[in-house]
Amino acid sequence: MIEVWPRLRTVLFWAHLTIGVAAGLPILVMCVTGTLLTYQIQLQAWIDHLATQSRPALPGAQALTLEDLIAITHQNRGADPITITVFREAAAPVEVELNRAAEPLYLDAYTGSAIGGPSRKAREFFGLVRAWHLGLSPRGWLIDDFGLTTGVVFYAPNPSGGRILNTGETIHCPCGSGLRFEDCRHAWGAHADPPNSVQGK
Repeated sequence: MIEVWPRLRTVLFWAHLTIGVAAGLPILVMCVTGTLLTYQIQLQAWIDHLATQSRPALPGAQALTLEDLIAITHQNRGADPITITVFREAAAPVEVELNRAAEPLYLDAYTGSAIGGPSRKAREFFGLVRAWHLGLSPRGWLIDDFGLTTGVVFYAPNPSGGRILNTGETIHCPCGSGLRFEDCRHAWGAHADPPNSVQGK
């Protein structure tokens, strides 16, 4: 018995370590990716503004008024913007949205000229983060191929009746953009309902 115990202890130790690491890695991935997704909107805006900055032609120049920005946008794009977002930072661009189905356009706050749009690489990155968060792989294969997900709540009963969103279904944002809820930039706006209030078919 005395000779068996050291071997048994070694087996138990490595079994405990293996199971702990196997269980801990998915939790670590979920924590890191979940934290990034929590601040996705703020991080994307920060990245966008780093690449697109307004530059006054002369020191002390005043930014254009909203009326001027609307007139310039109509002249250059042939349509009035449906939303204009002005940020408090002096070097920040002005975000102009022509329709909800298209990505916004960034204008120079001092000249009204187009200086870029949202970073596609940042959106691809957060798409990858979302896939890892939900499916523990770049493709989210645990969802697509096996119907498994780290977000088990998607398959839980809904207290209000019915079933909460199935990850295989396409749920469009209530804003009318025609985009998937998780892809729409208005998904967390005041006009949109959170995902757990959207009923699956």
